[in-house]
Amino acid sequence: MKLLRTFLCVGVLHLSVIASAFAATKEECVEFVKKAVEHIKTAGLEKALQDFNTPGNEWHKGELYVYAYKFDGTNLALGSNPKVVGKNLIDLKTADGAPLIKDMVNLTKEKGEGWYDYSWPHPETKKVEKKSAYFVKIPNEEAFVGSGIYMGK
Repeated sequence: MKLLRTFLCVGVLHLSVIASAFAATKEECVEFVKKAVEHIKTAGLEKALQDFNTPGNEWHKGELYVYAYKFDGTNLALGSNPKVVGKNLIDLKTADGAPLIKDMVNLTKEKGEGWYDYSWPHPETKKVEKKSAYFVKIPNEEAFVGSGIYMGK
């Protein structure tokens, strides 16, 4: 029994270390998005979007990945699910029914950048959790780029 308890404690500790390695802070999220904007400026939009949609590179860091949308709701990049690239997701709703992409588009148009808090299923646990997204208008485009973090319990 003692061996089993020790094994379980080590397992829980290991999982918490893994989870913390993938968790990001708001500051890291902002820096990640700013780096994405710089990549768009230097590489060009088309090449940057291709990079954002390619799994396993610097644009996929733990829970951080890049997404981008046109103001009409068309997805340009979604690091977590490149299968939706090119699809119009303007009517996508959060877990609590808020119009996620519409709200981000409106905030981007009003302020140029910002944070948006919402509820979304966590990809690992499948439980609905609080998430916070940071996004910035893409220079000279009617579009925005962003990333997000889960806020924990």
